[in-house]
Amino acid sequence: MARLTSNLSVETDVMSDALAELQEVHSRLAKRHGDSFRKLDRAIEQLLETSEDIVEVHWLGDGKVLVSPTGRFTEILREARRLGVVN
Repeated sequence: MARLTSNLSVETDVMSDALAELQEVHSRLAKRHGDSFRKLDRAIEQLLETSEDIVEVHWLGDGKVLVSPTGRFTEILREARRLGVVN
């Protein structure tokens, strides 16, 4: 009788870091005023409301998968850095 086993490794560090940064941005926006900051806050809320727009899954091969933020997610983080909300 043959025995078949498989291993799957999911790398989530990139996604965890992005979520932590997004949380920091969102909390810091409470102390900021202006149209650009309100627009960024709305973008974060919209992103979180549409969960299918948050995660990309990349098959790396050999049973390894990488979970990373979508392009829209990273655009929001880039804009937060540009506005000086985070470094």
